[in-house]
Parts: sequence; C-alpha cells; structure tokens
Amino acid sequence: MSRELIMTQCVQSVDAGIGAIVAILTIDEAARLLRIDPTDELIIDLLPQVDAYILNATGKDWALDSPVRPEAKAAARIKLMIDYDNNLTLQNALTFHLSQLEAIVEVENASI
Repeated sequence: MSRELIMTQCVQSVDAGIGAIVAILTIDEAARLLRIDPTDELIIDLLPQVDAYILNATGKDWALDSPVRPEAKAAARIKLMIDYDNNLTLQNALTFHLSQLEAIVEVENASI
C-alpha cells in the first residue's frame, strides 16, 4: 500500500471518526498517547511500522484480533513511543511485552 493511500485512509478515518486501517493502535489512540494531532504525518507513517515490528517479533498479526489484546496494545504503545521520541530507555519494557506476546502465541498454537 502506498504512503499516499495510507495517509488518505488515515485522514478519512479521522474525519469520519472510524478506523479505516486495521492496526493494533488506532490513529486516535496513538495521537492521545503522544499528545499530538491525529493528522501528524509521522504517526501515520509509524503505525504500520509498529505493527510490522510486532508481527516480525512474534509471528502473529495482532491487529487482526477483535478486540485487540491489551498486551499487544501495550507493546505497540511502547514501540510507538520509542520510535516517535527516539526514546531507547523504554527498550527493556518493550522486550518484556514482546516476551509476553510470544508466550501467548505459544499457548494459542498449542491449543490448535
């Protein structure tokens, strides 16, 4: 998906008050967390990257869960703060949350 299409969908979802893009965090959740405008281009760029990072780390697309697990939202919030502010002091917290998500995946896979 092109950056222009993502931005268009994000702006439309903000304007319409709906989440047009499936992501762990909504644009509104991300904007509130970072205390910025929901149309900020950086968060629009970062949200898919946050999801991809967590997918690569855990092997699961947590955005497809309905509702999204709170553990996945916590990891996404931390990753977003690290990337937005270049705040590496949160890296240990992110590692902890990713370990929790990996354990959840193992339990889910064991029950299949």
